[in-house]
Amino acid sequence: MNRHIRHVLAGLIIGVALLTTGAARVSACSCVGPIVACESAWTTDAIFVGKVLSVGRVAGTGDPRWLRRLVRFDVREAFKGVQLGEIEVGTGAGGGDCGYDFREGRTYLVYAHRNQATGQLGAGICSRTAPVEEAGEDLEYLRGPFVQPSELGRIRGKVTRHDPPLAVNQPARRAPFAGAEIRLEGYARTYSTTSADDGSYEFRVPVGEYRLFTTVREGVYAMPGSEGRTVWLRDTRGCGAMDIDVRADGRIAGRLLDGAGRPVPFMSVELVTARQLQSPSLSATTRTVTDARGQFEFTQLDAGRYAPGLTLRRNTRGGVDTAVWIRRDGTATATTTDVEPEGRVDIGDLRLPTDVSTTTLTGVVVSADGTPVAGAQVRFIDPGPAMDTIGAPVTTGEDGRFSLSVIAGRSYRLSAEWFAPTTGQRRYVSARSDPFEAAEGLKPFRLVLSEAR
Repeated sequence: MNRHIRHVLAGLIIGVALLTTGAARVSACSCVGPIVACESAWTTDAIFVGKVLSVGRVAGTGDPRWLRRLVRFDVREAFKGVQLGEIEVGTGAGGGDCGYDFREGRTYLVYAHRNQATGQLGAGICSRTAPVEEAGEDLEYLRGPFVQPSELGRIRGKVTRHDPPLAVNQPARRAPFAGAEIRLEGYARTYSTTSADDGSYEFRVPVGEYRLFTTVREGVYAMPGSEGRTVWLRDTRGCGAMDIDVRADGRIAGRLLDGAGRPVPFMSVELVTARQLQSPSLSATTRTVTDARGQFEFTQLDAGRYAPGLTLRRNTRGGVDTAVWIRRDGTATATTTDVEPEGRVDIGDLRLPTDVSTTTLTGVVVSADGTPVAGAQVRFIDPGPAMDTIGAPVTTGEDGRFSLSVIAGRSYRLSAEWFAPTTGQRRYVSARSDPFEAAEGLKPFRLVLSEAR
């Protein structure tokens, strides 16, 4: 894996982080990120330039996967957490355990984490560790700003536009996004700037914790996770880094009617792409819910061709096909709609096939003491042991009540989920109903939340 790709993925070291926590075993390496030198330097225990004197396997068979090899270094330049001279650093054997392939006789810039219980250092592929000849950018920072006092530090990043490939087997398209409004809140004040022509932005701020918000023009959106994210500046000689991804906000709107032409309220409507439509296995992931008048709108769509329907699941090998297609003439076949980049499409009234009927179920979500719960997510799930999700959720009102429409004559369960606010980590509670067949005349459901097991 080349170093650029590794840095895009890097950030949280799963295998090496276990050296810090003392956990026992992982089955695969997983890295998230990105992370840059001026941020990594302040979240890493030891940084040095060293020549590999030897690479040896750890004796015994009970060693955790992330400590299969001990690498002995001659430290030539110490930046943090070590001194000049010989030290040992643990790493994995490779092949999925985050181990770095250190070679005897080569010199590396090493970013290592320390096990707080044993003092053992560990390094892996998720860090910015690299052969010294490939580490010029890092060394320039470590030998300069890293050791130079500064009154203010930097929080910076890039805003990038992502678009899907134009054709099969082509890469996704990426381009700098200029003009995004970036707002940083913290340290008793708010800072604002816009992304430059190359997509970059930067704030000069004191040490502290900040929250980042992004506003972009109509037709695009900042991808989920970009809004309100926490950014730490740990030292004014370092930086906090936060990249922002922007995508096209294509939309499809319409209204769902039953076979008699009446609006269908609170029904989950789904989309699949034209490519998914041709697959023997079908599983929709794009969902929304009609309002009380049967109207719906899908947002944040890439350019492409889409087919709308209900319960769009199909597995021809397993003999399962629950897909119900909706179209203007009410026939039971799929029809597609094209969405141009950033396009807005109103497909008007779509009808259910005449042989498909729906029913609206109601209920209330309460806590263990019987208090109605507002803001709980309620959805239908498969009644079988897999309990797969069926459709998008609705949210309970202030009185804890909800309404959901579903295809009549099929069996379901109801599932409710809620994150209870606490002074510490949010507590997850949930409830599930017994299996039932959807039909007119069912009594309102009462879902009592309890701690998830």
